[in-house]
Amino acid sequence: MKFKATLFALLAASALPSHATTYTWTGDSAETNNWSDSGNWNGNGRPTSSNNTILEFTGNPDNPDANVDAWNDFPDWSMNIGQLNFSDDTITLDGNNFGFEPLNGSQQINQNSEQMQFIINPIFAFRSGSDSQINLNAGDLVIESAVYLDRNSGTARQLMIGGTTNDPHALTIEGSINKGGNGYDPDMVIQNNKRVTVLGALTFGSGTDGSVFIKSGLLEFQGTGSMTGAPVIGNSSGAD
Repeated sequence: MKFKATLFALLAASALPSHATTYTWTGDSAETNNWSDSGNWNGNGRPTSSNNTILEFTGNPDNPDANVDAWNDFPDWSMNIGQLNFSDDTITLDGNNFGFEPLNGSQQINQNSEQMQFIINPIFAFRSGSDSQINLNAGDLVIESAVYLDRNSGTARQLMIGGTTNDPHALTIEGSINKGGNGYDPDMVIQNNKRVTVLGALTFGSGTDGSVFIKSGLLEFQGTGSMTGAPVIGNSSGAD
């Protein structure tokens, strides 16, 4: 419901530092579906690269011709953001590679819409040694990208799959989740009754070491889905 999506957006906004800038995608441009096209964004124009940048993908339900395929035409890795939110229409993100940097101590994807959302850019990366979050607050998310979890030290870093409720929303991984080029092994934690379905690959673990910790939820593999490392039931952390 639109009311629920609005509530999640308001709660998220109340937790943001005052220097964060939100760029809201409406997709209203009649020219292109590019991220660089200011006509697709409401208020602050097209986004700039910064860890203080928040991309809010709402679409425009009142415009039947609105662009729901949002194409990142900025050069590969030139766009870094702190937070990515979905809040209304089904939107598909595609185009060039982009990265996250911590905003207020965390780098996040927030699925605040009851409509399924899609990220199919070839690659995106959580690029700092900070913990990362994919919050399935109101609906499901499909990731077809190759996702990289970079760490800049031996300190354990985690990708948290959770949400603001215990509703059993799903993350489907059709691409892969990988450790970054520095070689440190991150962990994934599934919590808040969320479901992670792997059709691609989880490659960030090592040997028999715990790499996915199922605190509350479900991890399943379908088709050719695979992982390195080992799942651990009931824990939320572990040694590399």
